[in-house]
Amino acid sequence: MGPLFVAILAVCFFAFALLSAGVALFFSILAGIHLLNGPSRVLGVYVLGSGLAGGTALVLFGLAMRWNVLGDAIMKVPFVGCAAWGVIGFGWSAAAAFGVASLIRWVFCRKWPGAIRKS
Repeated sequence: MGPLFVAILAVCFFAFALLSAGVALFFSILAGIHLLNGPSRVLGVYVLGSGLAGGTALVLFGLAMRWNVLGDAIMKVPFVGCAAWGVIGFGWSAAAAFGVASLIRWVFCRKWPGAIRKS
């Protein structure tokens, strides 16, 4: 791989990390709402815990990727590379956890999270 191709892939990686930061922020807010005043506080804890576990796993994965050219380019500045890997792991893991928890809750309760209850 030429240096220009590696640079283009690194820029695409960091653009994906920026998109993942938006996903992480969105699902963190949803989890926080459920954690603070939702009908099921377990959903918020599960989403945030899954996000932290996913972020930690991908930071370790990113540190192990220094053996190849692209991984070395991403981890040239470890603080930025680890932050990018962590945001990607947190965002998409939290999104998946929220989706799975919402589906399970819908199957058992037949309602989506945040649905308006009729009294």
